[in-house]
Amino acid sequence: PTAEPTLEPTPEPTPPPVCNLTVATAELPQAEFAGEDILAAAQKCGVEEAWKVSVETIDENLGYEAYKVEVAREELTITVTGGDTNGLMYGGLEVAEQIALANGPEGVIDCEGAPSIANRGIKFNAPLDMRTPSYTDAGEAAQLNIPNMWDMDFWTEYFDELARNRYNAFSLWNLNPFPSMVKVEDYPDIALDDVWRTTLPFDDSYNGTATNLVRPEHWENYEVVKEMTIDEKIDFWRAVMAYAHDRGIKFYVITWNIYTYGEQGKYGIDNDSSNETTIDYFRKSVEAMVDTYPDLDGLGAAAGENMDWTPGMESVNENWLWQTYGLGINDALEKDPDREFTFIHRLHLTEFDLIGEIWADFKGTLDVSDKYSIAHMHSSTNPPFTRETFELMPEDMRAWLEMRSDDMYYARWGDPDFAREYLSGMPGQEKCRGFLFGTDGYIIGRDYTASDSDEYGILHIQKHWYEYMLWGRLGYDLTLSNDHILRLMEERFEGAISAEKADELYEAMALAGKIIPQVQRLVWQDGDNNYPEMCLTNITSFGFLDIKYWANSSMAMEESGVMSIPDYVKAVSAGESDFDLQTPLEAADALEDWSTQTLDLVETLLAEEPETASGSEKEFYNMVKDQQMLATMGMYYSVKIRAAVELGLYNETEDTTHQETAIGYLEQGLEYWKEYAELFDERYVPLLMGRLQLAPNPTELIADAEEDISIAETWRIRKR
Repeated sequence: PTAEPTLEPTPEPTPPPVCNLTVATAELPQAEFAGEDILAAAQKCGVEEAWKVSVETIDENLGYEAYKVEVAREELTITVTGGDTNGLMYGGLEVAEQIALANGPEGVIDCEGAPSIANRGIKFNAPLDMRTPSYTDAGEAAQLNIPNMWDMDFWTEYFDELARNRYNAFSLWNLNPFPSMVKVEDYPDIALDDVWRTTLPFDDSYNGTATNLVRPEHWENYEVVKEMTIDEKIDFWRAVMAYAHDRGIKFYVITWNIYTYGEQGKYGIDNDSSNETTIDYFRKSVEAMVDTYPDLDGLGAAAGENMDWTPGMESVNENWLWQTYGLGINDALEKDPDREFTFIHRLHLTEFDLIGEIWADFKGTLDVSDKYSIAHMHSSTNPPFTRETFELMPEDMRAWLEMRSDDMYYARWGDPDFAREYLSGMPGQEKCRGFLFGTDGYIIGRDYTASDSDEYGILHIQKHWYEYMLWGRLGYDLTLSNDHILRLMEERFEGAISAEKADELYEAMALAGKIIPQVQRLVWQDGDNNYPEMCLTNITSFGFLDIKYWANSSMAMEESGVMSIPDYVKAVSAGESDFDLQTPLEAADALEDWSTQTLDLVETLLAEEPETASGSEKEFYNMVKDQQMLATMGMYYSVKIRAAVELGLYNETEDTTHQETAIGYLEQGLEYWKEYAELFDERYVPLLMGRLQLAPNPTELIADAEEDISIAETWRIRKR
C-alpha cells in the first residue's frame, strides 16, 4: 500500500512584539490621530518597559502650530505640548516618527517645532460629475476619478496622508460646483441628484479653455456611477470637510468663471456677465455654499477664463465677481458675523487697484493667489513671475502661491535640495499666506498610469509619497536635514530593502530630480502645456518639440542664470568666449553627468532585483525604475542640446562639420529615446491628458525623434 504522506507541522505564527507603551491624548481628533500613530510605531518595534506618552496639553504661548516634546527618561515619560490643536498633532506625529526611526521610545529626544510656511496646501482639480466638470475633465485620469470624489474612504485616506506630511490646507477646484453641492431655494430645479459620467470617449477636439467640455451628445450618452440625492451629497461633503478639520486641514473651494454647464440654460441662466438672472443665481449659490457648509473655510475664484478678456473689460468682470461671490459671501456672513471666512481672489486679468476699489466692503478676509512658477515649479528655485505681485500688493493683504506641477505626471521625483531652496525663496509670512501644490493637467486623486495591477488605482499621494513628503515636511520645517530625509527613506523600506540600497535610491532621486529643472530653465515656455517628461509642447499645436525650435527659437527662463541656445550661438559666432551665465553646453554636460551617475546607481540596484517582488520591495524597485526613465530622458536632452548648438553654428558659419556633428548627436538621441520608450512601455499606459489634448506615448514619438535627424540632414541656412 502507498505510504501516507508525511505532513509538516504548521508553524506557529510569530507573536507580535511586546508593547508596554501607553498613550494618553486629549479628546481632540487631531491628538487621537497622532496617538494612534505613536501606538502603531511602538507596536511595530516592541516596547518592553512601561513608557507613557502624553499628547494632552495645549499652551498657546508656544504659538501657531508649534509643539514641544519633553522626555523624562528616568520616569519613562514623553510629554507633547502644542501651541494649538495642530501643534499638538504635529508634536505627536514627531514622536511617532522618532520611535519608528530609533526603533523604540528610548531614542526620542527633546525637540521643538514651528511652521516655516504658515499654510501648506494642495491644489486639487475635482471632477465631480459630467455636468459639473473641472478644468481638465477631458482626460482619462479625470473620468476614472469621478467615482472617487464621492467615496468617503478615498477622502479619509487622503487627508490622513496629508496630515502626516504636515499639510494644513486643501483647495478643491471645479468650474462650477454649485449644482453638485448646494440647493438654492429660488432655483430648485438646478440641484443635481446622482453622479453622472459620459460614456463617450474624449479626444483632442476639446479646447484648453474648457468651453466645450459638456456637449449635447453627452446628455444622451451617460452612466450613473452613483445614486445620491442632493441631500445625501450635502451630507457627504459636510462629512468630508469635517474630516479634513479633524486632521487640521482647512478646506477651500475655488472656481473658474463663468461656466454654467450644470444649469444648462434653466431659468434663462447663461454665461453672459450682463445677465441679471445669472448674477442672482451665482450670488445665491455662493450664499448657500457658505450657509450649507460650516466647515468650509473659504471660496476662491478668478475674474476670467470664460469671460470677455477684451481690454477695458477688467472692471466689468471684476464687478461681476463682486456682485456674485463678494455679495454672496457678505449675505451669509451677515447672518453669522463671528464666522471667519476667506475669499481667495486669483490675480490674472485684474489689478490691485480694481480689487481694492470694488471689494472695499467685503466682510471676510480677502486674500489673493498667483502662479509662482507659471505651470512649471520644477524649473528654477527662484522664479521671478510674482515679484511684481508682491511689490504692488497692499500691506494688509496676503498671497497664496500656486505651485503648479505640470512638468511630469508619470515618474516619481525627489530632490530635497531643490525643494528646500525653492520654498526658502518664497516671501515671508508678512506677505505670503502659503502655497497650494498640485497639477492642472492631471487629476491627483487615484493614479491610473501603471500597467501593474498592484500600483493601478493607488492614491497619487501614495505613489508619489516622497515628493509630497518633501514639499509638506520642508514647508513646515525648512531646517529639516537631508540626513533626516534619508532616514525616512530607509524607514519606508525597512524589512524589505537594506539601508544601503535605500541610501542609493535617495541619491539617485536627488540626481535625477535635477534633470527636468535644468531642461526647463534652458528651453522655457510660459504656457501651461509645455511637458518636458515627453518633450511635448503647444507652441503651435500639441506635439513634439522638434530640433528646429530648439536651435532657432528657444528661450531660457528669465533670471534663471542660463543662456539660451540661440543667444549662445550668436555670441560664439561673434567671437565671445567668456560668459557669466550657464551656457547650453554646460547645461548639457550637467545633464549627462547627473544622468550617468543615476544610471550607474540604477544598474547596481537592479542587478539585485528578484524575479518576483511584492509590497514595499516592489515599490522600491518601481521607484528605482522611474529614476532610470528620468536619467535616460536626461541623456536624450543632453545630446539634443548639443545638436541644437551645432545646427545653430552651422546656420551662422555654413561649415558642414557642424551639421554632421549635429546629425551624430541626434542619432544618439534617437537611441536614448527608444530606450526611454521601452522603459515607459514596460510599466506605464498612455492616458489622454486634458490640457495636453493627447495621450503621451513615447513609442509613438519615436517617429518624431527620427524626424529630427531628417530636419538636420535637410537643414537650410537661414541668416538672421
